[in-house]
Amino acid sequence: MDELDAASREQDEGLKRLFEAGLELALQVQADAMAADTSEARARLAIAFHRLSRGVRQTAALRAKLLRDRQRAGREAMAHAEARRNAQVTARKSAISKAVERLIETTVDDEDEQLDANEDLATRLEAESLSHDLPELPVAVQIAPPSRRRWA
Repeated sequence: MDELDAASREQDEGLKRLFEAGLELALQVQADAMAADTSEARARLAIAFHRLSRGVRQTAALRAKLLRDRQRAGREAMAHAEARRNAQVTARKSAISKAVERLIETTVDDEDEQLDANEDLATRLEAESLSHDLPELPVAVQIAPPSRRRWA
């Protein structure tokens, strides 16, 4: 991505310089047209000014379009990364939930206590889903009792 960023910066710098040079030249041609002695010279310079100013406007429009395109690509990349993380969190929550629900079923005899434990699990998983390391840590580490956790 760094190469792409560098190329984009170079491209923008080139377009900026082209815009500035074109604008400077167009303004000089406009001043020359205003100072021309004959109507033919003014008309010829006016045509040159029109062509130069059109190029300046197109350069400005291209710079703006490229900037919008880069901003949109950045937003899309962020949205894609967030969607990928959300999918990882959902998958991890499901894996943890299944593992802990099996533990609850095999270690808790009372149905009300099982229900309470499952509700507590859902609450804790929702809170844990905000943690940035939820998708990365192994399920065994995440479901281990706090006294036995070894955070890597």
